[in-house]
Amino acid sequence: CEKIGGWDEKLFIDDVDFEFCYRGILNNYKCINCIQGVYLRHKVGNLFRCKNKIFNKVIESDHNYIRTYYIVRNGIYVYFKYHKLNEIIFLKWYIRNLLKLFINIILYKNEKIKNLKAYRDGIIDYLRNKMGKKEFNY
Repeated sequence: CEKIGGWDEKLFIDDVDFEFCYRGILNNYKCINCIQGVYLRHKVGNLFRCKNKIFNKVIESDHNYIRTYYIVRNGIYVYFKYHKLNEIIFLKWYIRNLLKLFINIILYKNEKIKNLKAYRDGIIDYLRNKMGKKEFNY
């Protein structure tokens, strides 16, 4: 960890692990996603049932508006920091996930206004280089 500079202090919650792996790759380390016999119990969040009244479809979401903010802001930050590793894969993956999140907010999320504000603020704060933990008042 210390050989490649530790954790990126600009990040909070989302993309911390991806950023660390990408930096490792740039420093000639390999990222392994499975070590035999080692397990990590990981709970992403509380599942919310969200129903779209028009399409009558129910999805389960584990992200509230606070996570929406960090997914957007940190995703954009990590994309622009490391997109040269493999620009085509990065571009497709990050853009697809951000668009999918936006569509899910519009169609399914329960707190649409808060999630849309968080999405917008994630973009704006990235552009203003406002990183780290954020205080929310909406």
